[in-house]
Amino acid sequence: MKNLLAIIVIIFTLLVSCKKNKKEIKNIEESQKVKESFISLTFPDTVEINEDVKGYVEYYSAFDTITKKLYEGEDTLRIITMYIKQNEIFIPNNTKGLLNSKVKDSFYPRKEDVKERNPIIHFSKKFGSEGKHYLEVLLRDEVLIDTADTKSLRLLEKHLFISKPIYVKNK
Repeated sequence: MKNLLAIIVIIFTLLVSCKKNKKEIKNIEESQKVKESFISLTFPDTVEINEDVKGYVEYYSAFDTITKKLYEGEDTLRIITMYIKQNEIFIPNNTKGLLNSKVKDSFYPRKEDVKERNPIIHFSKKFGSEGKHYLEVLLRDEVLIDTADTKSLRLLEKHLFISKPIYVKNK
């Protein structure tokens, strides 16, 4: 019985001590260095009911490096779409729910931001009821590549999701 307990303690110790620590990426510069995708939502925590509030999403996608190289050949099309939805409950990584939802807002990068390679999408949002809400944002990054050897296009797709609690108060 003591041997079984000792084996269980050893296995548990090994499992806990082998935990790989992953560095949290906090800004675009850090994500570009490690070539990992990143999304950041800037929007007030507290807003007034029926007030049109502006916010923006800052992002870096691993596709940024792909399309930089391929844009010169003009054989690549990149489409970045941002979907926004408010939710009454918190649903972690609600990518499928947001894509399948019929009620959502869509935003795209401004032309000047695309030309300057400025990774920001601006938006505005209004909340119609009081209480705690969750602002869900999904960034859908698609790259279509013309393949020279066939008549087909290759589609690469990446989703970045972020959610933020918003408190809506009466005026």
